[in-house]
Amino acid sequence: MALYKFNGEAAAETAAPVQNFYGVSGAVDSETGGAQAESFWGGDGDLMVGAGGDDTYYIKSATDRVVEQAGGGTDLIHAWRNINLADYANVENLAVDSDGVYGAGDGHDNVIYAGSGTEQLYGGGGQDVLVAGSGKDTFIVKAGEGSDAIYGFKTATDVVRLSAGFTSFADVQAHMTQVGADTKIDFGGGEGLILRGVQASALTGANFQLELAPARLGAMTFHDEFSGPLSLYDKESNPGGTWRPDYDLQGTQGAGSYTLSSNGERQIYTSPYFRDHNGDFAESPFVSNGDGTLSIIARPSSNPEIFGYGYTSGMISSKESFAQTYGYFEMRAELPHAAGGWPAFWLLPADRSWPPELDVMETLTNDPHADWTTAHSGVGGTHTSSGIASYIPDTADGFHTYGVLWTSSDLVWYVDNVEVFHAATPADMNKPMYMIANLALGGWGGSIDNAAMPAEMKIDYIRAYSLGSTATASPPPVVSPPPPTGSGQATSPLQPTSGSDVLQASAGQAEIHGGAGADTLTGWSGNSFLTGDDGDDLINGGSGFDRTNGNAGNDTVHGNGGDDWVTGGRDNDLLFGDDGRDILNGNLGNDTMDGGAGDDVVRGGQGDDLLKGGDGADWLTGDRGSDTLTGGAGADTFQLFSGSGADRVTDFNAAEGDHVALDVGVHYQASQVGADTMVTLDTGDSLTLAGVSLSSLPPGWIFQA
Repeated sequence: MALYKFNGEAAAETAAPVQNFYGVSGAVDSETGGAQAESFWGGDGDLMVGAGGDDTYYIKSATDRVVEQAGGGTDLIHAWRNINLADYANVENLAVDSDGVYGAGDGHDNVIYAGSGTEQLYGGGGQDVLVAGSGKDTFIVKAGEGSDAIYGFKTATDVVRLSAGFTSFADVQAHMTQVGADTKIDFGGGEGLILRGVQASALTGANFQLELAPARLGAMTFHDEFSGPLSLYDKESNPGGTWRPDYDLQGTQGAGSYTLSSNGERQIYTSPYFRDHNGDFAESPFVSNGDGTLSIIARPSSNPEIFGYGYTSGMISSKESFAQTYGYFEMRAELPHAAGGWPAFWLLPADRSWPPELDVMETLTNDPHADWTTAHSGVGGTHTSSGIASYIPDTADGFHTYGVLWTSSDLVWYVDNVEVFHAATPADMNKPMYMIANLALGGWGGSIDNAAMPAEMKIDYIRAYSLGSTATASPPPVVSPPPPTGSGQATSPLQPTSGSDVLQASAGQAEIHGGAGADTLTGWSGNSFLTGDDGDDLINGGSGFDRTNGNAGNDTVHGNGGDDWVTGGRDNDLLFGDDGRDILNGNLGNDTMDGGAGDDVVRGGQGDDLLKGGDGADWLTGDRGSDTLTGGAGADTFQLFSGSGADRVTDFNAAEGDHVALDVGVHYQASQVGADTMVTLDTGDSLTLAGVSLSSLPPGWIFQA
């Protein structure tokens, strides 16, 4: 059957061979053809050299080599593995035949055939012809790369992964016309896609993977643009840090906190705080770049502190700063190509259970075009997983976005804003999860190429959003801090004395540490980073963004103007958000906290705390201990979760819009206890609404999400 391109011209097909060259099994052969149409059979790292005529190369091994002459006929590679024609000069056509593999064209007019498996076909630039096989096939089509024609499309099973500005099947239908026996989809500018022999009326939304609709996203709940110094968590030095650089599975001195040995990994994740270093461990993998990106660098190491492993690398985890149930989670990154690398972006439960696990992206650098997306579950006591490897086309700058939309019923993964895989949400994936980005070496990543070291993973941003169409139990947006100076450049912290210091931040000195003694620290009109350290300190933020931390001692901390982070640290602290949308975290000790004006997040931490939201729509959670919560004016949300203890709300007012938030799937009972309404979990944790009659509460006053 003749094949015709989108514009009606006949496609250049490869003639059937009239002579075959077979190598010797188990040997590395060199096969050279002549002027006829010939076939070459590889398999053990063979060298196959074509000349004139249409040549067909059967590639069975990743080490098979092809040398084709320019102008030497219309040639074809037939393979049972992933193939990118850009790696094979002067070869025009391609056939792939195996479950889960891809076949990718180059910038020329290619003909690409699928076989009997579940293949992914991508033409790339040019007027390409993509031919379906007998299995379930996916055709990757991007506007701006020429116009493609698809033959043999099966409406019952096949899918077009379409990047053309369409976010719904209705968008596709609006650009769809029937042209004789074919369906044509118009991209504009003279480009489009034609499905040969397909009736438009037979197509459904299930036949298309489209771009993410912005309406599916709610508010941004977390973001780090990495435009300033990396905010690293350390229990002693920086408990308010955004990113934890280890797993925290075996304490500070156990190797299991710094690698996953069960995966066969060969790196140790380090940081300036590695193994209780006070910010001075020399082999840190993190580099904050001037272009607003973060580099995680893996390299060989003989450092005696890395437990006998041969490599150091890095991971960042939002375990200490952010977790969320449901939403959209995305990273934009440029991945390394050094063999043996295993970069990943994934989510784990905040309650330390496993499974579930949600892998947004895993890539093995021996094939950087394959992106693995997987959901792990433990329903029924058995570990199961659902996932796929998707082809990733090249981008001009090397960066791609990797995201997952997680709802109570569905998981949808996206690469460069286009859907690549869809699965049902496992029944046990219904709890807050935090984000991890890391660069592993070895294990599933394969053999490490030391000659290509160091390997670099460059991250542009990591973001999270709530869902756009349903209510969630996520607190108000949690944002990473901007750079600590007005210019966006870091400065060295002001050095304290051992006494009681009075220190003022400024444009040239935005980071202040109080050190020992009862210190007074004051911010300025820009962004400040104020840490009291030891002693009973008084900290007053300025009118800009302030990241404050009392640390040790009984401290008094004010955020003052702006949207601030106010952390108590150890001991019994007084915390005030004051104006703006603030995040207050009591951390250790019995703390007293007041969000003040604005929509605030107030978290008690450990100990028996007193929390006040103040004016605005506040989110209050006592966390651990027996806490007393007062929302104040506005529609406030009070959170109850497993392990939160016995908390009491003094002013719950459903008429003002107050709510109680529970994690999805928890079992609870609401009952009248005297004059109060009590919500009790099966775990024994409770939240008492003082003076509230259960019968007076309207529908929706308590929700799970």
